[in-house]
Amino acid sequence: MSGTSMSCPHVSGVAAYVKSFHPDWTPAAIRSAIITTAKPMSQKVNKEAEFAFGAGQVNPTKALNPGLVYDMDDFAYIQFLCHEGYNGSTLSVLTGSSINCTSLLPGIGHDAINYPSMQLSVKSNTDRTIGVFRRRVTNVGPGPTIYNATVKSPKGVEIIVKPTSLIFSHTLQKKSFKVVVKAKSMTSMKVVSGSLIWRSPRYIVRSPIVIYSP
Repeated sequence: MSGTSMSCPHVSGVAAYVKSFHPDWTPAAIRSAIITTAKPMSQKVNKEAEFAFGAGQVNPTKALNPGLVYDMDDFAYIQFLCHEGYNGSTLSVLTGSSINCTSLLPGIGHDAINYPSMQLSVKSNTDRTIGVFRRRVTNVGPGPTIYNATVKSPKGVEIIVKPTSLIFSHTLQKKSFKVVVKAKSMTSMKVVSGSLIWRSPRYIVRSPIVIYSP
């Protein structure tokens, strides 16, 4: 057995395991901990890369203590769904309350969501496609501490992070940053992988960055 039939129950078990140690964490924080502590896998395993195997091989032990998490509340999901084109009447069915997308502050960045990974669809009819991603992380490790950014960019892709360092004075402090991804035109159905790593003396927090051409 392979694929989602096997990965879903395993990851669900890891999520429950993390929740047992951190009962106050949101589903988004637990998801972030699992993704950012996973062991990266090679595209040689599957040409679809992260679209096939996700962030990598999960590590339940490391997920208990990820250092940083990309957290979200309920309102952030509503902002994202409005950004994706859902209307208020549809969202009201989901939330059980009145939603007016036009009156909401829009989610920021290319994808309008504080997700622990990034993806950019490259337009084949242009020389270069640019995506600006906005993210915010919460320090769930001890403080004070400093995280420095390193990026892995595939050929034909430039990844810029601002700022390149995040300084935390205490636990649960939040810091925001911007990731600019610039990609040259690609052949159709191609997928390439990069990454952003926030590194401190104690933690490695990795976010996959996937660039693809439909």
